[in-house]
Amino acid sequence: MPKERKDWFDFARTPVGADYTVSVQVELWDIEHTHVCFVLDQGGTKTRRGITHEKPRGWGNPGGAVSEGETPLEGAIREVEQETNHMRKTFRINPIPVEVIPIHGAKAKEGKERYKVVFVGRIIDPHELLMSGPVKDPAGGSAGGVISRLWIAFHDLPGMEEVMSPGFLLHGEPIYRSHLGNIYSHQGEEI
Repeated sequence: MPKERKDWFDFARTPVGADYTVSVQVELWDIEHTHVCFVLDQGGTKTRRGITHEKPRGWGNPGGAVSEGETPLEGAIREVEQETNHMRKTFRINPIPVEVIPIHGAKAKEGKERYKVVFVGRIIDPHELLMSGPVKDPAGGSAGGVISRLWIAFHDLPGMEEVMSPGFLLHGEPIYRSHLGNIYSHQGEEI
């Protein structure tokens, strides 16, 4: 596990091995850094690399599991393409993660180390439309369990105290509190 931020760049470019698992999360901003993208995950039973868990339906940042042999940065790029329908040439992801978080306890299954790697990205094509609405997988399959995307102005995001209140919904659905917290923590990060 990279202990210092200076080591995170190398970690993000190292293919994931069989002895640990990685999931990625990308805080995707518009070109002006005023709007951030959320995707609506349909939730349900998820199985990845033999590990099954229940994921609630809700809004969060684009992201997901990184495949063995894929680097966390490659996984982040793939997840943004798959879950937002933005093509690779229209966005940029800072190759230095803003966080590398070891997952302890019940989430570290089968004795494998598990990490969550958080990146910040930005739309770079001034002609790219920031459309909210349904997400379609170009290959015709599932878009990683994502059914919709939402671009929301940073100043319109709910505060953490709002999200903590019972029954809070963003456009009729719950929001993953940790994803919103990360956006507030990293909103000034360089992309």
